[in-house]
Amino acid sequence: MSDRIAPVVADLDDVTLRQQFHVDFSPIGWHLGHAAWQRERWVLREVGGLPPLAPEFDALFDTFRSRKGARGTRLPDARRLRSYVEQVDEAMELARSRHRGEPQFERAARLADNHERQHVEIVLCVRLLGRLYVEPVGPTESPIESELPEIADGPWIPVEGGAFRLGAPRGDASDTESALQKDVDEDAWDNEHEAHEVHIDPFLMRRHPVSEAEWLGWMHAGGYERREWWSPEGWSWRTHHGVVAPGHWERSADGRWYRRALCGPTLAGGARPVAHVSWYEADAYARSQGARLPTEAEWERAASDARDKRRYPWGPSFEVGRADLGRCSGDCAALGAHPRGASPSGIEDLCGGVWEWVADHFAPYPGFVPGRYAEYSAPWFGARHRVARGGSWLTAPSNARVTFRNWYEPHVRQPCLGVRLVRDA
Repeated sequence: MSDRIAPVVADLDDVTLRQQFHVDFSPIGWHLGHAAWQRERWVLREVGGLPPLAPEFDALFDTFRSRKGARGTRLPDARRLRSYVEQVDEAMELARSRHRGEPQFERAARLADNHERQHVEIVLCVRLLGRLYVEPVGPTESPIESELPEIADGPWIPVEGGAFRLGAPRGDASDTESALQKDVDEDAWDNEHEAHEVHIDPFLMRRHPVSEAEWLGWMHAGGYERREWWSPEGWSWRTHHGVVAPGHWERSADGRWYRRALCGPTLAGGARPVAHVSWYEADAYARSQGARLPTEAEWERAASDARDKRRYPWGPSFEVGRADLGRCSGDCAALGAHPRGASPSGIEDLCGGVWEWVADHFAPYPGFVPGRYAEYSAPWFGARHRVARGGSWLTAPSNARVTFRNWYEPHVRQPCLGVRLVRDA
Protein backbone atom coordinates (compact mmCIF):
# COMPACT_ATOMS: atom_id res chain seq x y z
CA MET A 1 0.00 0.00 0.00
CA SER A 2 1.20 3.50 -0.76
CA ASP A 3 0.44 6.21 1.78
CA ARG A 4 1.21 8.79 -0.89
CA ILE A 5 -0.49 9.63 -4.18
CA ALA A 6 2.67 10.35 -6.19
CA PRO A 7 3.83 6.73 -6.69
CA VAL A 8 0.27 5.64 -7.52
CA VAL A 9 0.10 8.07 -10.44
CA ALA A 10 3.75 8.09 -11.55
CA ASP A 11 2.82 6.38 -14.84
CA LEU A 12 0.22 8.97 -15.89
CA ASP A 13 0.90 11.74 -18.40
CA ASP A 14 -0.24 15.35 -18.41
CA VAL A 15 -3.42 14.72 -20.42
CA THR A 16 -4.54 11.88 -18.15
CA LEU A 17 -3.83 13.82 -14.97
CA ARG A 18 -6.10 16.62 -16.23
CA GLN A 19 -8.97 14.44 -17.43
CA GLN A 20 -12.19 14.27 -15.44
CA PHE A 21 -13.52 10.74 -15.85
CA HIS A 22 -16.76 11.29 -13.91
CA VAL A 23 -18.71 14.39 -12.99
CA ASP A 24 -18.59 13.51 -9.28
CA PHE A 25 -14.82 12.98 -9.16
CA SER A 26 -12.00 15.47 -9.64
CA PRO A 27 -9.14 14.83 -12.07
CA ILE A 28 -6.35 12.70 -10.64
CA GLY A 29 -3.88 15.57 -10.93
CA TRP A 30 -6.06 17.71 -8.67
CA HIS A 31 -5.97 15.04 -5.93
CA LEU A 32 -2.19 14.95 -6.20
CA GLY A 33 -1.89 18.71 -5.77
CA HIS A 34 -4.67 19.01 -3.18
CA ALA A 35 -3.08 16.48 -0.80
CA ALA A 36 0.28 18.31 -0.99
CA TRP A 37 -1.42 21.68 -0.52
CA GLN A 38 -3.31 20.52 2.59
CA ARG A 39 -0.04 19.17 4.01
CA GLU A 40 1.58 22.55 3.38
CA ARG A 41 -1.36 24.45 4.88
CA TRP A 42 -1.84 22.38 8.04
CA VAL A 43 1.78 21.63 8.86
CA LEU A 44 4.17 24.04 7.19
CA ARG A 45 2.07 27.20 7.42
CA GLU A 46 -0.14 26.78 10.47
CA VAL A 47 2.38 24.99 12.68
CA GLY A 48 5.73 25.80 11.11
CA GLY A 49 4.89 29.44 10.40
CA LEU A 50 6.31 29.28 6.86
CA PRO A 51 5.07 31.49 3.98
CA PRO A 52 3.17 29.83 1.08
CA LEU A 53 5.37 27.85 -1.29
CA ALA A 54 3.06 28.57 -4.24
CA PRO A 55 0.32 31.07 -3.30
CA GLU A 56 -1.13 30.83 -6.82
CA PHE A 57 -2.37 27.32 -5.93
CA ASP A 58 -4.46 28.38 -2.92
CA ALA A 59 -7.66 28.95 -4.87
CA LEU A 60 -7.17 25.84 -7.02
CA PHE A 61 -6.47 23.20 -4.37
CA ASP A 62 -8.88 24.46 -1.71
CA THR A 63 -11.91 22.18 -2.03
CA PHE A 64 -14.36 24.97 -1.29
CA ARG A 65 -12.81 27.58 -3.59
CA SER A 66 -12.65 25.66 -6.87
CA ARG A 67 -15.42 24.14 -8.93
CA LYS A 68 -14.93 20.46 -9.57
CA GLY A 69 -15.75 20.72 -13.27
CA ALA A 70 -13.14 23.43 -13.87
CA ARG A 71 -10.24 21.91 -11.97
CA GLY A 72 -8.73 20.01 -14.89
CA THR A 73 -8.29 23.05 -17.11
CA ARG A 74 -6.79 25.06 -14.25
CA LEU A 75 -4.14 22.50 -13.30
CA PRO A 76 -0.49 23.31 -13.98
CA ASP A 77 1.34 20.95 -16.32
CA ALA A 78 2.51 17.62 -14.91
CA ARG A 79 6.11 18.75 -14.45
CA ARG A 80 5.12 21.81 -12.41
CA LEU A 81 2.57 19.81 -10.43
CA ARG A 82 5.07 17.12 -9.48
CA SER A 83 7.68 19.76 -8.72
CA TYR A 84 5.28 21.39 -6.25
CA VAL A 85 4.69 18.06 -4.50
CA GLU A 86 8.44 17.56 -4.20
CA GLN A 87 8.82 21.08 -2.80
CA VAL A 88 6.29 20.33 -0.09
CA ASP A 89 7.98 17.02 0.73
CA GLU A 90 11.41 18.63 1.03
CA ALA A 91 10.05 21.39 3.26
CA MET A 92 8.29 18.76 5.37
CA GLU A 93 11.56 16.90 5.95
CA LEU A 94 13.23 20.08 7.16
CA ALA A 95 10.27 20.92 9.38
CA ARG A 96 10.20 17.41 10.79
CA SER A 97 13.83 17.62 11.84
CA ARG A 98 13.13 20.99 13.46
CA HIS A 99 9.84 20.11 15.21
CA ARG A 100 10.14 16.36 15.77
CA GLY A 101 8.38 15.30 18.95
CA GLU A 102 6.39 18.51 19.35
CA PRO A 103 2.74 17.49 19.95
CA GLN A 104 1.22 20.19 17.75
CA PHE A 105 3.47 19.32 14.82
CA GLU A 106 2.95 15.57 15.21
CA ARG A 107 -0.84 15.96 15.34
CA ALA A 108 -0.87 18.13 12.21
CA ALA A 109 1.44 15.74 10.34
CA ARG A 110 -0.72 12.78 11.34
CA LEU A 111 -3.83 14.56 10.08
CA ALA A 112 -2.14 15.30 6.75
CA ASP A 113 -0.99 11.69 6.40
CA ASN A 114 -4.45 10.25 7.03
CA HIS A 115 -6.02 12.82 4.72
CA GLU A 116 -3.70 11.83 1.87
CA ARG A 117 -4.39 8.13 2.48
CA GLN A 118 -8.07 8.80 1.85
CA HIS A 119 -7.22 10.49 -1.44
CA VAL A 120 -5.03 7.53 -2.48
CA GLU A 121 -8.18 5.39 -2.36
CA ILE A 122 -10.17 7.96 -4.32
CA VAL A 123 -7.44 8.11 -6.98
CA LEU A 124 -7.52 4.32 -7.35
CA CYS A 125 -11.30 4.47 -7.81
CA VAL A 126 -10.81 7.13 -10.50
CA ARG A 127 -8.25 4.87 -12.21
CA LEU A 128 -10.99 2.24 -12.37
CA LEU A 129 -13.38 4.77 -13.89
CA GLY A 130 -10.81 5.66 -16.54
CA ARG A 131 -9.73 2.07 -17.19
CA LEU A 132 -6.22 3.06 -16.14
CA TYR A 133 -5.22 -0.46 -15.15
CA VAL A 134 -2.33 -1.22 -12.83
CA GLU A 135 0.10 -4.08 -13.41
CA PRO A 136 -1.01 -6.80 -10.95
CA VAL A 137 1.22 -7.90 -8.11
CA GLY A 138 0.64 -11.55 -7.22
CA PRO A 139 -2.11 -13.91 -8.46
CA THR A 140 -5.38 -12.45 -9.72
CA GLU A 141 -7.37 -15.60 -10.51
CA SER A 142 -10.99 -15.35 -9.44
CA PRO A 143 -12.02 -18.28 -7.20
CA ILE A 144 -15.35 -19.77 -8.15
CA GLU A 145 -18.19 -19.88 -5.67
CA SER A 146 -18.22 -23.68 -5.46
CA GLU A 147 -14.71 -23.58 -3.99
CA LEU A 148 -16.12 -21.80 -0.94
CA PRO A 149 -19.53 -23.45 -0.39
CA GLU A 150 -19.88 -21.99 3.10
CA ILE A 151 -20.14 -18.48 1.63
CA ALA A 152 -23.35 -18.93 -0.38
CA ASP A 153 -26.33 -18.76 1.96
CA GLY A 154 -23.75 -18.58 4.75
CA PRO A 155 -24.63 -18.76 8.41
CA TRP A 156 -26.33 -16.02 10.36
CA ILE A 157 -24.33 -15.15 13.47
CA PRO A 158 -26.19 -14.04 16.61
CA VAL A 159 -24.97 -10.81 18.20
CA GLU A 160 -25.95 -9.97 21.76
CA GLY A 161 -27.90 -6.83 22.48
CA GLY A 162 -27.67 -4.45 25.39
CA ALA A 163 -25.73 -1.31 26.16
CA PHE A 164 -22.89 -0.45 23.79
CA ARG A 165 -20.57 2.54 23.55
CA LEU A 166 -20.73 3.86 19.98
CA GLY A 167 -17.96 6.04 18.59
CA ALA A 168 -14.47 7.05 19.67
CA PRO A 169 -13.65 8.87 22.92
CA ARG A 170 -12.36 12.39 22.46
CA GLY A 171 -8.76 12.73 23.64
CA ASP A 172 -7.42 16.18 24.43
CA ALA A 173 -3.75 16.07 23.54
CA SER A 174 -3.13 19.09 25.79
CA ASP A 175 -4.42 17.06 28.71
CA THR A 176 -1.77 14.58 29.84
CA GLU A 177 -4.26 12.33 31.60
CA SER A 178 -6.64 11.93 28.64
CA ALA A 179 -3.73 11.59 26.20
CA LEU A 180 -2.57 8.55 28.15
CA GLN A 181 -5.93 6.82 28.03
CA LYS A 182 -5.50 3.51 26.24
CA ASP A 183 -8.81 3.85 24.40
CA VAL A 184 -8.12 7.27 22.85
CA ASP A 185 -7.64 6.83 19.11
CA GLU A 186 -5.29 9.49 17.76
CA ASP A 187 -6.46 8.77 14.20
CA ALA A 188 -10.14 9.40 14.92
CA TRP A 189 -11.84 12.13 12.87
CA ASP A 190 -14.28 14.60 14.37
CA ASN A 191 -17.39 12.70 13.21
CA GLU A 192 -16.31 9.67 15.28
CA HIS A 193 -16.70 11.73 18.47
CA GLU A 194 -18.24 11.79 20.98
CA ALA A 195 -18.41 8.20 22.21
CA HIS A 196 -21.85 7.67 23.71
CA GLU A 197 -23.91 4.81 25.06
CA VAL A 198 -26.67 3.30 22.93
CA HIS A 199 -28.96 0.33 23.43
CA ILE A 200 -29.04 -2.41 20.82
CA ASP A 201 -31.56 -5.21 20.52
CA PRO A 202 -30.16 -8.68 19.74
CA PHE A 203 -29.78 -9.32 16.01
CA LEU A 204 -28.41 -11.74 13.44
CA MET A 205 -25.71 -10.80 10.95
CA ARG A 206 -24.43 -12.71 7.96
CA ARG A 207 -20.90 -14.04 8.51
CA HIS A 208 -19.77 -12.60 5.17
CA PRO A 209 -20.86 -9.76 2.88
CA VAL A 210 -22.96 -10.62 -0.16
CA SER A 211 -20.88 -12.34 -2.84
CA GLU A 212 -20.81 -11.70 -6.57
CA ALA A 213 -22.32 -15.14 -7.13
CA GLU A 214 -25.28 -14.31 -4.91
CA TRP A 215 -25.75 -10.98 -6.64
CA LEU A 216 -25.62 -12.59 -10.07
CA GLY A 217 -28.29 -15.04 -8.94
CA TRP A 218 -30.41 -12.13 -7.78
CA MET A 219 -30.03 -10.48 -11.16
CA HIS A 220 -31.19 -13.67 -12.90
CA ALA A 221 -34.17 -13.76 -10.51
CA GLY A 222 -35.26 -10.32 -11.72
CA GLY A 223 -33.66 -8.24 -8.97
CA TYR A 224 -33.50 -5.13 -11.10
CA GLU A 225 -37.01 -5.59 -12.55
CA ARG A 226 -39.13 -6.35 -9.48
CA ARG A 227 -40.34 -3.04 -8.18
CA GLU A 228 -41.69 -4.48 -4.93
CA TRP A 229 -38.11 -4.86 -3.64
CA TRP A 230 -37.17 -1.23 -4.23
CA SER A 231 -37.87 1.96 -2.31
CA PRO A 232 -39.68 4.63 -4.36
CA GLU A 233 -36.50 6.72 -4.53
CA GLY A 234 -34.41 3.70 -5.46
CA TRP A 235 -36.78 2.60 -8.20
CA SER A 236 -36.87 6.10 -9.67
CA TRP A 237 -33.04 6.18 -9.71
CA ARG A 238 -32.79 2.69 -11.25
CA THR A 239 -35.26 3.34 -14.05
CA HIS A 240 -33.99 6.83 -14.83
CA HIS A 241 -30.42 5.60 -15.27
CA GLY A 242 -31.27 2.19 -16.74
CA VAL A 243 -29.29 0.34 -14.07
CA VAL A 244 -29.25 -3.44 -14.63
CA ALA A 245 -26.02 -4.51 -12.87
CA PRO A 246 -23.40 -3.22 -10.41
CA GLY A 247 -21.03 -0.51 -11.51
CA HIS A 248 -18.14 -1.65 -13.74
CA TRP A 249 -20.07 -4.78 -14.78
CA GLU A 250 -20.44 -5.33 -18.52
CA ARG A 251 -22.07 -8.16 -20.45
CA SER A 252 -20.12 -9.84 -23.23
CA ALA A 253 -21.52 -11.11 -26.53
CA ASP A 254 -21.75 -14.63 -25.12
CA GLY A 255 -23.97 -13.44 -22.27
CA ARG A 256 -21.40 -13.66 -19.48
CA TRP A 257 -20.83 -10.78 -17.07
CA TYR A 258 -17.39 -9.26 -16.62
CA ARG A 259 -16.32 -6.48 -14.29
CA ARG A 260 -13.41 -4.10 -14.20
CA ALA A 261 -10.74 -4.52 -11.54
CA LEU A 262 -7.51 -2.56 -11.17
CA CYS A 263 -5.72 -5.38 -12.96
CA GLY A 264 -8.19 -5.31 -15.85
CA PRO A 265 -11.48 -7.03 -16.83
CA THR A 266 -12.27 -10.26 -15.00
CA LEU A 267 -15.19 -12.70 -14.96
CA ALA A 268 -17.89 -11.68 -12.49
CA GLY A 269 -19.99 -13.96 -10.34
CA GLY A 270 -17.45 -15.64 -8.06
CA ALA A 271 -16.61 -15.67 -4.38
CA ARG A 272 -15.47 -12.11 -4.09
CA PRO A 273 -17.79 -9.62 -2.37
CA VAL A 274 -20.02 -7.72 -4.74
CA ALA A 275 -18.77 -4.15 -5.08
CA HIS A 276 -19.74 -0.87 -6.72
CA VAL A 277 -23.39 -1.01 -5.72
CA SER A 278 -25.37 2.00 -4.55
CA TRP A 279 -27.26 2.27 -1.27
CA TYR A 280 -30.45 1.94 -3.31
CA GLU A 281 -29.28 -1.40 -4.73
CA ALA A 282 -28.07 -2.62 -1.35
CA ASP A 283 -31.43 -1.76 0.24
CA ALA A 284 -33.36 -3.50 -2.55
CA TYR A 285 -31.26 -6.65 -2.27
CA ALA A 286 -31.73 -6.76 1.50
CA ARG A 287 -35.51 -6.40 1.15
CA SER A 288 -35.59 -9.24 -1.36
CA GLN A 289 -33.90 -11.51 1.17
CA GLY A 290 -36.26 -10.69 4.00
CA ALA A 291 -33.41 -8.84 5.66
CA ARG A 292 -32.18 -5.27 6.06
CA LEU A 293 -29.00 -3.22 6.24
CA PRO A 294 -27.43 -2.91 9.69
CA THR A 295 -27.58 0.31 11.66
CA GLU A 296 -24.29 2.00 12.46
CA ALA A 297 -24.58 0.86 16.07
CA GLU A 298 -25.25 -2.75 15.04
CA TRP A 299 -22.35 -2.76 12.60
CA GLU A 300 -19.90 -1.32 15.14
CA ARG A 301 -21.14 -3.68 17.84
CA ALA A 302 -20.66 -6.69 15.53
CA ALA A 303 -17.14 -5.52 14.67
CA SER A 304 -16.09 -4.96 18.25
CA ASP A 305 -16.88 -6.16 21.75
CA ALA A 306 -19.47 -4.78 24.14
CA ARG A 307 -17.02 -4.72 27.05
CA ASP A 308 -13.68 -4.12 25.32
CA LYS A 309 -13.90 -1.63 22.45
CA ARG A 310 -11.48 -2.58 19.70
CA ARG A 311 -9.61 -0.56 17.09
CA TYR A 312 -9.91 -3.48 14.64
CA PRO A 313 -12.20 -6.52 14.88
CA TRP A 314 -9.29 -8.70 16.04
CA GLY A 315 -7.59 -6.31 18.44
CA PRO A 316 -5.80 -3.01 19.06
CA SER A 317 -3.40 -2.87 16.11
CA PHE A 318 -3.29 -3.66 12.41
CA GLU A 319 -1.77 -7.00 11.48
CA VAL A 320 -0.98 -8.11 7.93
CA GLY A 321 -2.98 -11.17 6.93
CA ARG A 322 -6.04 -10.39 9.02
CA ALA A 323 -7.85 -8.23 6.45
CA ASP A 324 -7.87 -7.37 2.76
CA LEU A 325 -6.63 -3.80 3.10
CA GLY A 326 -4.23 -1.30 1.65
CA ARG A 327 -3.51 -2.62 -1.84
CA CYS A 328 -2.93 -0.59 -4.99
CA SER A 329 -3.09 -3.31 -7.64
CA GLY A 330 -4.69 -6.65 -8.42
CA ASP A 331 -8.20 -7.39 -7.21
CA CYS A 332 -10.29 -7.82 -4.08
CA ALA A 333 -9.73 -11.07 -2.19
CA ALA A 334 -12.35 -13.80 -1.97
CA LEU A 335 -14.73 -13.92 0.95
CA GLY A 336 -13.48 -16.07 3.79
CA ALA A 337 -9.83 -15.53 2.87
CA HIS A 338 -9.05 -13.84 6.20
CA PRO A 339 -10.64 -15.90 9.00
CA ARG A 340 -8.04 -14.61 11.48
CA GLY A 341 -9.64 -11.19 11.13
CA ALA A 342 -12.99 -12.26 12.55
CA SER A 343 -14.68 -10.20 15.24
CA PRO A 344 -15.33 -11.59 18.75
CA SER A 345 -18.77 -12.71 17.50
CA GLY A 346 -17.14 -14.76 14.71
CA ILE A 347 -18.18 -12.44 11.87
CA GLU A 348 -15.62 -12.17 9.07
CA ASP A 349 -14.55 -9.55 6.53
CA LEU A 350 -15.87 -6.62 8.55
CA CYS A 351 -12.56 -4.90 7.92
CA GLY A 352 -11.39 -4.45 4.33
CA GLY A 353 -12.73 -6.11 1.20
CA VAL A 354 -15.61 -3.71 0.51
CA TRP A 355 -17.15 -0.77 2.32
CA GLU A 356 -20.48 -1.90 3.76
CA TRP A 357 -23.53 0.32 3.46
CA VAL A 358 -25.50 0.80 6.67
CA ALA A 359 -29.02 2.10 7.17
CA ASP A 360 -28.22 5.43 8.80
CA HIS A 361 -28.01 8.91 7.39
CA PHE A 362 -24.73 10.68 8.10
CA ALA A 363 -25.40 12.66 11.29
CA PRO A 364 -23.29 14.09 14.10
CA TYR A 365 -22.98 12.20 17.35
CA PRO A 366 -24.11 13.99 20.53
CA GLY A 367 -21.46 16.48 21.59
CA PHE A 368 -19.97 16.83 18.09
CA VAL A 369 -17.32 19.54 17.75
CA PRO A 370 -15.58 20.23 14.41
CA GLY A 371 -11.94 19.22 14.37
CA ARG A 372 -8.85 20.91 12.95
CA TYR A 373 -10.19 20.15 9.47
CA ALA A 374 -13.40 22.04 10.20
CA GLU A 375 -14.94 21.35 6.77
CA TYR A 376 -14.35 17.60 6.89
CA SER A 377 -17.72 16.47 8.28
CA ALA A 378 -20.06 19.30 9.19
CA PRO A 379 -21.02 20.40 5.64
CA TRP A 380 -22.18 16.88 4.78
CA PHE A 381 -24.40 15.99 7.73
CA GLY A 382 -28.05 15.39 6.91
CA ALA A 383 -30.44 13.25 4.91
CA ARG A 384 -28.48 13.55 1.62
CA HIS A 385 -25.79 11.08 2.69
CA ARG A 386 -25.75 7.50 3.93
CA VAL A 387 -22.96 5.92 5.95
CA ALA A 388 -20.60 3.11 4.91
CA ARG A 389 -18.35 1.21 7.29
CA GLY A 390 -15.31 -1.08 7.40
CA GLY A 391 -13.01 0.01 4.57
CA SER A 392 -12.23 -1.71 1.28
CA TRP A 393 -9.25 -3.52 -0.15
CA LEU A 394 -8.05 -0.10 -1.38
CA THR A 395 -8.29 1.51 2.08
CA ALA A 396 -5.31 2.30 4.30
CA PRO A 397 -5.48 0.47 7.66
CA SER A 398 -5.65 3.74 9.61
CA ASN A 399 -8.87 4.57 7.74
CA ALA A 400 -10.50 1.18 8.29
CA ARG A 401 -10.80 1.24 12.05
CA VAL A 402 -13.97 0.02 13.79
CA THR A 403 -15.19 3.55 14.55
CA PHE A 404 -14.31 5.11 11.15
CA ARG A 405 -17.31 6.53 9.26
CA ASN A 406 -17.49 7.09 5.52
CA TRP A 407 -20.44 8.69 3.74
CA TYR A 408 -21.87 9.00 0.25
CA GLU A 409 -25.07 10.02 -1.46
CA PRO A 410 -27.29 6.94 -1.93
CA HIS A 411 -26.84 6.80 -5.72
CA VAL A 412 -23.02 6.70 -5.53
CA ARG A 413 -21.34 3.41 -6.42
CA GLN A 414 -17.97 4.32 -7.92
CA PRO A 415 -16.07 3.42 -4.70
CA CYS A 416 -15.85 -0.23 -3.56
CA LEU A 417 -19.23 -0.29 -1.82
CA GLY A 418 -20.85 -3.58 -0.89
CA VAL A 419 -23.61 -5.17 1.21
CA ARG A 420 -23.86 -6.88 4.61
CA LEU A 421 -27.23 -8.25 5.76
CA VAL A 422 -28.83 -8.38 9.20
CA ARG A 423 -32.12 -9.64 10.60
CA ASP A 424 -33.89 -9.11 13.88
CA ALA A 425 -33.17 -11.92 16.32
